[in-house]
Amino acid sequence: MIKVSVDDLFGRFFLRKKGAPSNRDGYYISLLAVEPLLRSEAWALNANHYINIDAKKKSVRVSYFVPQDKDVLPIVEAFVSNSDVEYAIPSNLPEAADVATSYGGEELRFRRFLSTYSHIGLDIMTADLVHAICLFVTFRFQIMAPRLPYRDHFESTFNRQSSFYREMEEIEKVSFWEDMTHWPNPPQVDWAHMFVNMVLGLDWPTFFQSPPMKPATLDETNNILRQCNMGFQIPHNWSSKIE
Repeated sequence: MIKVSVDDLFGRFFLRKKGAPSNRDGYYISLLAVEPLLRSEAWALNANHYINIDAKKKSVRVSYFVPQDKDVLPIVEAFVSNSDVEYAIPSNLPEAADVATSYGGEELRFRRFLSTYSHIGLDIMTADLVHAICLFVTFRFQIMAPRLPYRDHFESTFNRQSSFYREMEEIEKVSFWEDMTHWPNPPQVDWAHMFVNMVLGLDWPTFFQSPPMKPATLDETNNILRQCNMGFQIPHNWSSKIE
């Protein structure tokens, strides 16, 4: 489904909604404002992308892969000119790059994973942002920490809330889950970190550098969120399973 090449050039845009605060809430507000660009036919026909938060400006960092004979700059310029979105910082022109160098060096595989998770992430965040945040917080402290199966935790949500995931072939899903669990060179962050950062706007990478730990209880997880001033707590009746 994702047609990306190691020969594609790599570029970035840093976008935010005009007037959005420079915090995590501003990131979520800006992501919703940027969504029409990322879902547009013009963009889809020319580029693949992945999304993360820009740590300094709390804007949306759209990293993208574009074939050498394509030019997406006019598409983004037109969108910015006709919306309430602005550049948070100047964009860099696309260039040849190896983005997987610090993540195990499997360039094509890494690019496919990056381009896949961002579609799924945008689907679930626009469907129910609170649920998506709870899903990824509990993933880190109750699933990833003790190295429990990832797919069991996520798939109910992905099936219900992500049309992109539902349309993937089973062989593509198998590859995706292999990539989600891939951790080629600890203590460098795992590949799942990229997805976590998109949904939460942060991560706790040093927390997981030790051997597998017991899963945190909900109270322990919420205490961590309080200590990090996350501004929310996971409800006691929350479940990763969507009926």
